[in-house]
Amino acid sequence: GRGFEPRRLPSGAARVWPYHSVTFPSTVPGSHCRVRGGGRSTSTAFGVQGDSRREREPAKMADPTKARKVHVVDAVLEALRASSSITSTRGNKTYERQVIMAKKTNDPKLLLQSYINLAMYWEEFEEGFKSLEYGELAFDMIVSLRGGLAFVLLSDISPMLRCLELTGKLTKVRDLYADVVKAKVEVYGDKDLRILPFVWGVLDASLRLSNVGAATVEQQAVQRVREGNLEEKMQWYHPPQGERRIVTNIEFVASSVEMGRLLLLRKEYDKAKEELQKVADWREGIRKVGKDWRRKDSTLLDQVRSYEVVADGIFRLGEAYVGLGRLQTGENRMMEGLGHWEELVELEEEAGLRSTCHHLDVESVHIRSLVAAYLSVVNFLIDQNRFTDSVPIVNKALDQMAKSHLRAHSPLFVRTIQRRAQLNLDCHHIEDALKDFDHCQELNAVLYGQDSVQVAACQTDKARFVQYITEPTKDEMSTALHLAAEGLGMMERYFDRSSTRLVPSLRVLGCLLTRQGNLKEGIPYLERYAEITRASPFSEKLSTDRIFALESLAEAYSNQEEFKARKDRAKAKATLRTCMQIVIEDEMRGRKDEAAVERINRKFDKLAKGVRMPLHDRYVHPYLRVCTQCGIIETRPDQFHIWMSTGVIRLCSRDCHDKFVHYQKTNPWLGKDSKAAGGPLSDELVLRFMLNMPERPYWYRLAQTCHRLWMIVSQYRTSIRMPGIYAHQGKSKTGPGDVYKTLDPQLMGRLLKRSPRLLHLDFSDSTNTDDSVCFAIGECLRHLKTLSLRGCPHVSDIGLEEISLCDRLERLDLTHCTHISDEGVCMVSRGLPKLQYLSLSGCREVTETGLEWIAKGCNQLIYLDISYCGRVTDRGVKAIVKHCKGLQYLNVRGVNNISSAELKRIIRLVPHVEGVGSEV
Repeated sequence: GRGFEPRRLPSGAARVWPYHSVTFPSTVPGSHCRVRGGGRSTSTAFGVQGDSRREREPAKMADPTKARKVHVVDAVLEALRASSSITSTRGNKTYERQVIMAKKTNDPKLLLQSYINLAMYWEEFEEGFKSLEYGELAFDMIVSLRGGLAFVLLSDISPMLRCLELTGKLTKVRDLYADVVKAKVEVYGDKDLRILPFVWGVLDASLRLSNVGAATVEQQAVQRVREGNLEEKMQWYHPPQGERRIVTNIEFVASSVEMGRLLLLRKEYDKAKEELQKVADWREGIRKVGKDWRRKDSTLLDQVRSYEVVADGIFRLGEAYVGLGRLQTGENRMMEGLGHWEELVELEEEAGLRSTCHHLDVESVHIRSLVAAYLSVVNFLIDQNRFTDSVPIVNKALDQMAKSHLRAHSPLFVRTIQRRAQLNLDCHHIEDALKDFDHCQELNAVLYGQDSVQVAACQTDKARFVQYITEPTKDEMSTALHLAAEGLGMMERYFDRSSTRLVPSLRVLGCLLTRQGNLKEGIPYLERYAEITRASPFSEKLSTDRIFALESLAEAYSNQEEFKARKDRAKAKATLRTCMQIVIEDEMRGRKDEAAVERINRKFDKLAKGVRMPLHDRYVHPYLRVCTQCGIIETRPDQFHIWMSTGVIRLCSRDCHDKFVHYQKTNPWLGKDSKAAGGPLSDELVLRFMLNMPERPYWYRLAQTCHRLWMIVSQYRTSIRMPGIYAHQGKSKTGPGDVYKTLDPQLMGRLLKRSPRLLHLDFSDSTNTDDSVCFAIGECLRHLKTLSLRGCPHVSDIGLEEISLCDRLERLDLTHCTHISDEGVCMVSRGLPKLQYLSLSGCREVTETGLEWIAKGCNQLIYLDISYCGRVTDRGVKAIVKHCKGLQYLNVRGVNNISSAELKRIIRLVPHVEGVGSEV
């Protein structure tokens, strides 16, 4: 670690350190578990470790008449915990004088106490560097007094770990954990329970650093220690009933979480889902036996352990679903796990746990985990282009990080503010974005210095706000140019002219100059940009930014005075070819942009005709916003917006703003954001009016009038018929040019999520319906009674597995679902025991094996259609007639493998049989 060697024990000596107890962090174990060893089992409370108030076992039998000896470190920590005084009541000069006095008198107890007090004092006054300095001195002294890293407790290194994590030095966190593990293994061995919290710390740091190779080895080490010391099952004593239950040990559930995180890093999403599903199954298993998985009757540490395992497992399960493409299910799971993290932080704050770095307890508020979950959700929403939904979640993350006194020294805090600034730009909140960029610049100046690279990057980011304004003023343009030039000048002090770190600054300054019309100055910057990105294509993070800059360069070439010369025209064409190549590469990666292809082709046509390309045109189109009131393009998109419960209302001028406000006041009866004195009608009253009308067609017509009525209809309707839409693709309105299309499957899933009371669903002839829609049905509509998937050829056995979760289903139509086989029919028979009406017409992959499963699992069938299931034979039909005693209708048209004798037998036993020839 820090130059200290672990003390080696003499041969034959007992491997016990007099002042060391078995310690575990609150983030590793958290329940009462049985520990193996020695023929007898003892109960240990995981999580209450590192506390010097607990009695420690001596190495030798002590004389009971003599007082127990306390280590000097434990004595100092105990005295500081018992002290109720606030550090800020005494000045730092007092503690500094104590340091001088302790050094003169060689008093380690006073010196350590003074160092810790100074670290806490400067943290309270937000002096990060001084606080970290004294914290490191205190840590070094603790290690020295303990006799080496092999004998430190988790409470000894917890403040140092929190400081390193806060300042973004995650690699040093891992190194510190690894040094402690190496020292302890030399003394205690690699299977001793005392090394578990530290090995887990190494594993957690490796996973957060995305070090797959190291994490694989460390996960095996953690699992080896658990299997060697803990039993796989544990007794669950907790109420409401109070009786004991045997469940899987929560520590082995945590092992599933760790394995799932490792598989997510490997992008093996199927295997990760299987591992993380064990956490959800463990939680549901405890719920089914009437127990409380949160353990609210137990100690705080037990509750914390339950929360952190379940919250992390459920949240990672959502990430696995997102990796598999099941976005709606993944989002639901992620938000569920996020809710558990919020409950845990609220519980810890109510218990008085502190969020500072230099407090003396092992336990700390799980703010880091909650913030990581928030930011992961933000990344997911940004990938879905849901910028408006991302802003409130980023605000929550910043509110949590702001609780720390040393937030200004956290790189993650600075990066999150920068991300919020970019989101505000995307949402056209330009004033808020500029405030965030200013704040980010101030924090970077504190962290890295006023002339640092980070401050220069902030200057460049601030200059980009002009790109989000369609008609900037002269002052705004000059301000943006000054910021961009200043940022580039600061960057060039530290890097060469061809460095990739100059790419953003060159792009922003060059584009602004060409937009202003200053081509002589703008073109050289863009040419440097093009040269650097050509040599290092990955120096630009977003391909859209690179295309933006290269198109600007081509437009600048076309607007020069000597444009008609072949040389300039060839340069413009070569630049556009590079843009097209980037677009094609993005399309090969799955990011198709038809608008960019069409735009670049139009510019090729202009170059071929010798026509100049307008400079202002392409700066406007990427950021067009249409006024809600008059329909024209708004020129100041950040000035006249109105935020309502239904989203943002975009208005272009003061007149449109006043007209909309007047309309809002004169039509207050239904608007959720009404300013009228009486307020809007309640949802309950509107619903009572609607219940007097049939759902079809009146509810659907009402849903098209306004957003609020649509929400009410979605929430309370009981049936949906997904209509097909004719998309005209030819000159004639009725003919081969008309293609039958349906809604996008992801949109269908969102609609189903908004309608939790649905009982009847009809997707007949919806050719776009696939397994993702079935996932939404199985996730949200467990009470469904009727489902028609007639003519949905993309539904497969995987989708039927999700539909089998709707155990109240009575009617199921799978006509012409050609990808369904016996495996899917088996899932139906197992999960739908109340099924009465079933159609498998045209399912050619279904055989007599599938019918046997149906006969055994769905014996309440009244109606069965197996027409044109050509692989069905006598055996399948016999099973149906034998087990389904109440069968009233059977269609066997087109099933040619059934013998005449069996058909005659069916006619005698089933009242209505269709598809039997006259000769029978």
